Amino acid sequence: NIILENRKKLILSGVTEVQSLEEDSVELKTTNGNLTIKGDSLKMESYISNIGDLTINGNIYALVYLNDNDKKVGFFSRLFK
Repeated sequence: NIILENRKKLILSGVTEVQSLEEDSVELKTTNGNLTIKGDSLKMESYISNIGDLTINGNIYALVYLNDNDKKVGFFSRLFK
């Protein structure tokens, strides 16, 4: 489940791993695939790893899911095809 309150507070369930936490992005593994959260001033309020609940505060601009079969394609890989 995803609950987004006023684009300032994000409550997630089904999180299996927090891969990266930066002020402008958070990368997660979830039961529905990889999830990237974009924004600014992002901070983890709470994470209960044994049940997969995560709360993030900040200015949230985008949520992007990638399936396990999808690949992240960077700038240089597109440039040098």
